[in-house]
Amino acid sequence: MKVLVTGGSGYIGQRLLRALSIEHEVTLLDRHPVEGISFIEADIRDQGLNISTFDVIYHLAAVSSPRLMDKDRELAWDVNVNGTRNIASSLKKGQHLIFMSSAQVYDKRSRKKHMENEMPFPNNYYGLSKLVGEEIVRYLSFQKGFSCAILRLFNVYSEDQSPGLLVGDVMEKYRKGGAVEVFNPRSVLDMVHMDDLISTLKFAPSIPSGTYNVCSGHPISVGEIYSAARIFVGAEKGREVVVSDKEDFLLGDNKKLLDLGMRFRDFSLVK
Repeated sequence: MKVLVTGGSGYIGQRLLRALSIEHEVTLLDRHPVEGISFIEADIRDQGLNISTFDVIYHLAAVSSPRLMDKDRELAWDVNVNGTRNIASSLKKGQHLIFMSSAQVYDKRSRKKHMENEMPFPNNYYGLSKLVGEEIVRYLSFQKGFSCAILRLFNVYSEDQSPGLLVGDVMEKYRKGGAVEVFNPRSVLDMVHMDDLISTLKFAPSIPSGTYNVCSGHPISVGEIYSAARIFVGAEKGREVVVSDKEDFLLGDNKKLLDLGMRFRDFSLVK
């Protein structure tokens, strides 16, 4: 199987490339190469992209921070919407697109577990751009005849996560020592382990076209995440200072993937 991955030089992409390259012929489309992987140096917004020879396209490239500043919004729209349209417009019948969307398309004020068939209600600009990207993919899939799986990814983590994402940031705070600022400990999230995400992505070419939540299905509070990270790095207890206490909720129902044989672990950090 010939596979193309866009945006594969990032945190998730590099793991996915290594996993896929064991069994498939894999090419990366990005601005930055990854050692040992065939490489197309390009931007997903470039006109005239020829990706017609690939059986499966994993579209990961995006401006991905939920906390977009005003100055970043035009870039996010250009990449997440126009870039996605450019990729999907380049496909034809017989190809399969796996689009990495986000749980940020859901309403974070809701305490319920979100299901794929509910009405999305993004609370930030990033979620809006991803939702529009989803609609573009669905529309062009219908018009051009390619199949597609839209994966709404919840909060991904791993034991070796670098700062920049929640678990990596928290572990870094404890490693530095001193007072640890705690943000929104009462917020409740769904955390999906990187290994479970990669297993799902490897399986994604086989799943029926549709939209799927990629999540553990088991909520955990941000305060519990801080406690687990503290224990993992071996830091002392009692150095936390709560600096904000906003409550957000981002929980997912993963029954659609469970019914297809996928399995997801509860949140844990294991050395």
